[in-house]
Amino acid sequence: MRVIILLFLLTLCACNNNANNKAVNDSTNILELPADSSEADIIELGKEDFYVWQVDNDKKTIAKNPRITEQYLNADTLIIGLNKMFSTIKLEKIKQSNDTLYTQIKDATFLTEQMGSSGSELYIAQAVLNLTSIKGINYVKIDFEEGSHASPDTWSKESFKDYKEVQYYQINK
Repeated sequence: MRVIILLFLLTLCACNNNANNKAVNDSTNILELPADSSEADIIELGKEDFYVWQVDNDKKTIAKNPRITEQYLNADTLIIGLNKMFSTIKLEKIKQSNDTLYTQIKDATFLTEQMGSSGSELYIAQAVLNLTSIKGINYVKIDFEEGSHASPDTWSKESFKDYKEVQYYQINK
């Protein structure tokens, strides 16, 4: 029952009415499950269900999540997955305009001061590569207060073109 209430609250919070804003709102598919799903299916969903790419920053590799399905391939759901993976960093969607997704991290202290340069690069690569997997999103602007190890910017898949795709099981070894 708690899971259903949580899903309802997430959906309610994700919806907003910006009639004067021409940004695209793709929250209608957030956590939408097939009609034949049961509560047990919902409980089993974990962070592994809400990302497209798993990034290995040391090896400069990405591995496609074999469990991701089209129904979860939207900005809101992927941001939920990123926030589960990196619980100390809260990425928020601001809007989508044309082919750019605008996001922010209100408190980026952990990202900019405590993860080091490598950890910050890993987080940004994970966020950008996943969010640019969504049809129509080619750029991700992440706004946050600049720190020692990361600065706000706009990134694309090209920003991480040196990352090579590998099989999923290899990245976890």
